[in-house]
Order: sequence, then C-alpha cells, then structure tokens
Amino acid sequence: MDPDNYPSEDICIVYLGQYNNQNILLIWGYGWQGTYAGSLIMSNPNIWSYCGYNHLLLIRWHDFNSDGYVQMTEISVETYV
Repeated sequence: MDPDNYPSEDICIVYLGQYNNQNILLIWGYGWQGTYAGSLIMSNPNIWSYCGYNHLLLIRWHDFNSDGYVQMTEISVETYV
C-alpha cells in the first residue's frame, strides 16, 4: 500500500489461531477503514469456506466510488497462508 493513497486505500492483516484451546481472531488495519474492512470480510460466512484452514489473511480496501464508505464490493483478499 502506498501511504499517499490513504485514506482512499487501506490494508488489513487478519490472524486466526488457537491458544490454550481458545480461538483467537485479531484484526489489524493500517487505519480505521482497513480494520472495518477486515471486520466486514470476517463476518461473511463465504470467506470462511474460501480461506478456512489459513491463519493469516492480507485484505485490501480501495474506495472505488470515492464516497468514503467501506463496502463489501470494494474489499478483496489479497493473499492468505
């Protein structure tokens, strides 16, 4: 991500894991838009089947319509491992 494009573009890292038999979900955005985009993606059940057995996801949000709102159609999963 180019910081000059912020806030019309943002990224997010999502971590899924376990610690002491407890499920852990951490969502880190560069800014609030990235964090919100990560939360929207992780609330979508279709993403769980798409990336189900992976622990790290890199998510990108780009405000294509320049309205300043984070929308599902503007969010993509860049990579996952």
